[in-house]
Amino acid sequence: MKLIYLANVGLPSAWAHGIQIMKMCEAFATLGIEVELIVPSRSDKALVNEDPFVFYNVARTFKIKRIFCIDLVPGGTSSFSFLLRTFSFLCAARIYLFFRRFEILCTREQFAGIFFRKVVYELHYNIIKKFGKTREDVLELLDELGFKYRFLSKNPYGCEYYWACK
Repeated sequence: MKLIYLANVGLPSAWAHGIQIMKMCEAFATLGIEVELIVPSRSDKALVNEDPFVFYNVARTFKIKRIFCIDLVPGGTSSFSFLLRTFSFLCAARIYLFFRRFEILCTREQFAGIFFRKVVYELHYNIIKKFGKTREDVLELLDELGFKYRFLSKNPYGCEYYWACK
């Protein structure tokens, strides 16, 4: 079985999501799943020469593929910069994966459903709150759209984790 984990993050990163993504891929690989992590070809400037496997102390049990994305303002946080980076990354991922065989596509990218039909989303409630929706609103929307979802856990800061797939 082959799993693609699609993450629009520069690796390595000083942000916590970097280690979380690497550890998720490592965990899937220890289950005997062939894992390919697809990330944009960018990283934190201070960490550009670091090997993600060494940086995060993660076993080299999966492949990391870096693909193109437009990053006009590296580290930029404006909505335009974010959307341009996200959509260019997802377009490049769609083209790259068009010629690849895989069974599961996992991602944290909320716009991945525009580019891919079958997606397993890793949903974080703190991300959901950014969009002005309650947890109940989002779960109701998932039901209406035909998604199946499962609550995974809640951290001490109140962030809830879900897996959702269609």
